[in-house]
Amino acid sequence: MIAAMSPASFDTRRARLLLRELRECQRASAERESCRRLDALEGVEEAIQRIGEIGSSAGILDRAAEELGAVTCFQRILISELADGLLIPRRLCSRDEADTAAALMAELGKLAIPLAYPLIEAEIAAAPRQPAVVVAAREPRSPAKLRTLLRWDTYVVCAISLQDRAIGFLHAQPSCVSDVDHALDPHLLASYADGLARAFERASLREMLERHRHELRAAVVWMSGELAEPADREPWKPREAADPTGEPGADLLTPRETEVLGLLGRGQTNASIASSLMVSESTVKFHVKNILLKLGAKSRADAVARHIRGAA
Repeated sequence: MIAAMSPASFDTRRARLLLRELRECQRASAERESCRRLDALEGVEEAIQRIGEIGSSAGILDRAAEELGAVTCFQRILISELADGLLIPRRLCSRDEADTAAALMAELGKLAIPLAYPLIEAEIAAAPRQPAVVVAAREPRSPAKLRTLLRWDTYVVCAISLQDRAIGFLHAQPSCVSDVDHALDPHLLASYADGLARAFERASLREMLERHRHELRAAVVWMSGELAEPADREPWKPREAADPTGEPGADLLTPRETEVLGLLGRGQTNASIASSLMVSESTVKFHVKNILLKLGAKSRADAVARHIRGAA
């Protein structure tokens, strides 16, 4: 039997030293954890900065998964798009062999998962600012097809949102369950998703401004051509061909108007023509109005018919 320690024999000085050492260990541990978090966040900020320098929205999506993988220890990172209520995988970064990642992405690219109850991603899309750690074994609401293909045990998921509307998802899988930091990992993913959304929005705005700049330049060229018409032409009247049949000639149209007229002849709508020519729908309407005016046509079909007769 070990004799009980009497109060008199208790070493108060020794106890104080042990308590001091314990506090120093706790302080050192807290400092290491703080440094780890700061390093991780700095890495994410650097990745966001590199993403922002890409410039194009398509290029940002192509590089987003790889940039996050370069500054974190996630095993797999998946970028998905949310379109028409469907979750569509777009890009995978994996620490496995390249051919394995390519094969996985080939399979993932075939998926279009309806984003609806009871999927956990549907819940996150409704509250885009809330990332989540999902333990697949205990969460049957995770997407079964993704879980099977990527062999997920545990993953972190966060919505990519613009103006509080989810436009995609970031899924990140740790190397093993013990690597999951339920405080840090969701925070890292949310920070990256927020920076990614801001970079994507800036790139999209630049691309839209560039399209408008091209449209404005085309309008200026057209107006210059109109102002260069002979001074004896009567104002406020369309140019008409000196054809005795009354059918206007094709030479009255600008190259862009001829292009628009050709697409009209194929039965395309204003919206599809705008998409084909990479201009706005209002620009297409402007060209159609000029075509009808120059050809003296009463409708789009009449304009096409007149153009065909004039070319025959």
